[in-house]
Amino acid sequence: MTMVNEGRAKRAKRTRQKDGRRSLKKICSSCGNETRWLSVEGNCWDCTVKAAKDKAPLYIELQEEESEDSESSSPFSE
Repeated sequence: MTMVNEGRAKRAKRTRQKDGRRSLKKICSSCGNETRWLSVEGNCWDCTVKAAKDKAPLYIELQEEESEDSESSSPFSE
């Protein structure tokens, strides 16, 4: 049984395309560069990263104010 499975694995490796014929170049909707990877919005990787950096975060926790208040109202401070 193992001989049959090994033969299939070798055959699959031989027929796999390695020269990139399957992945056609697509055009980014933001910058117009040709790329093989596009996001759901149609942007290349660089434009996707730039868009993520430009977005404002949904929630920012203010830890500085909490740490200052907790120091002054600590029950163990003298």
